[in-house]
Amino acid sequence: MGQAVIGIPMTPAQQGLWFAERSGSAAAAYLVPAVLTTPHWLAPEALDRAWSALVDRHPLLAAVVAESTGEPLLIQGDPIPVKHRTISAADLATVLAAELAAQFDFTGRDSAVGPFARCVGLRVDDGRTVVLIIGHHLVLDASGRDLVTGDLATAVAGRPLERGSLAVFAQLGQAQAERIAAALPAARAFWSVRPVPPDERH
Repeated sequence: MGQAVIGIPMTPAQQGLWFAERSGSAAAAYLVPAVLTTPHWLAPEALDRAWSALVDRHPLLAAVVAESTGEPLLIQGDPIPVKHRTISAADLATVLAAELAAQFDFTGRDSAVGPFARCVGLRVDDGRTVVLIIGHHLVLDASGRDLVTGDLATAVAGRPLERGSLAVFAQLGQAQAERIAAALPAARAFWSVRPVPPDERH
């Protein structure tokens, strides 16, 4: 018998994304980019420190997923190391497109899968550094992207970030589940008196 998995339950929305990816029916539309450009070259070790601080602030960026009796659970993991590249300005658009098209691997069956966020540091020959963070919608949404970009700028500047916790996310997820459970009786009552479309009758 396998060891019990202890983790944080996903929200219903996350469970839907997880099922779509595990069934192979998802697409690159679920990838959320965050971009920060500095006017100077950023030392690789400085970006490594900033990425580490950012993940400490937003631990979902390093979370992995393991299934326990069929339920996907979020577990704190180690972040994917920063990918550093030196490129020409002429190649920047092509490189960004390629990085944005790279999918995360959801195929693991016997162990935890993830993380689902990565950081790429592009040192451009015109003196800029373009930092690209790509997160799957499972761990990063549009509103979270703005927060992550702002916190990344803070970390790159060398200013401290407060540490986050998956436990806070667990509380938010539980509150969402309770709201959905409270709304279900009214939803059932509403739809129970509506006719079923002809093509859905059996």
